[in-house]
Amino acid sequence: MTTSGASVAVFSEGAKDMFPDPSTAIDEDDVTGTNETDADGEPLKVNRTLNSAIVSLEFKEVQEVKFSLVMQTNTSSDKKQKNKKLERTCTFLNTTTNKWSSKGCITSFVGEPTEGKVECVCNHNTSFAILLSISDIVDKSQEHATLIMFCINMTFLVLTFFAIAPFKKYRKRRLVVLQTQLILSLILANTGFMCLSKIKNTKVSVDMFGYPSLALNMSCYIGVIIVQYLFLVVMAWMTCCAYTLHGKIVEAVKTFGKSDRFYVQKCLVVCWILPAALPASAFLTSEMMNNQESQELICLYREQPEQERNRLLGSESMEMD
Repeated sequence: MTTSGASVAVFSEGAKDMFPDPSTAIDEDDVTGTNETDADGEPLKVNRTLNSAIVSLEFKEVQEVKFSLVMQTNTSSDKKQKNKKLERTCTFLNTTTNKWSSKGCITSFVGEPTEGKVECVCNHNTSFAILLSISDIVDKSQEHATLIMFCINMTFLVLTFFAIAPFKKYRKRRLVVLQTQLILSLILANTGFMCLSKIKNTKVSVDMFGYPSLALNMSCYIGVIIVQYLFLVVMAWMTCCAYTLHGKIVEAVKTFGKSDRFYVQKCLVVCWILPAALPASAFLTSEMMNNQESQELICLYREQPEQERNRLLGSESMEMD
């Protein structure tokens, strides 16, 4: 590369206040490129700061620029960030947008990463610096274990269901019919729980008084009620199966082999319909209490200006007297 002239200026890390703050002045591609999320599914918060001297290069009468620059970063505070994820990136200052960007720059370490020497290969003609991004380390091992156990449970539940349900001779046995319903309810409950945990808009939102109003959390309310209902159905079918097995073993002698013709139908009604009353009643009770407290706070909120005005009028009349 031949040039008619070049200018180089080096600013120490202490002079970073002269340049845009990378915590806010960062290119959108660098922000959206980090797709990591926290435990709540929210975008991971990243703290960005300049971590090296700022080198300003300008080559005159050059159409294409490509150079390699080795820069020393500040690693003095790395040991204090043991529970954080540290990432150093070569960036340049985009003079058009006045934001830091990593486009056109390749980052590589020289020697051990702990030494703090970073090589930047860039094709820009502007100011350069090493950007240090600090973020929390997201432990997703529990999430992965949950997904693995869910897949294992669903596999065996589905295999068990299709090993029993299609055969007519098994459907004639009362206990087998109840166990089939139990397996079906377990499949639905596990599926509902996993879907609820994956939906991002189930985060609880509160109103101006700090209450989780129904209008702001409709999807969350519906999802939670359905999942609670399905797990109550599972408990009901487990109780029904246990009671039926107890009857076959203990009560068979007392009844002389007689059985209730509508026993299965009764179990269907009790196990699929009755559990819906519990989450529904809990939801209605909670809404009634929240609405009552919200109305009281609204009344206090509306009365406050009038009380304040009366207090001021009272103080003025006392001064006149």
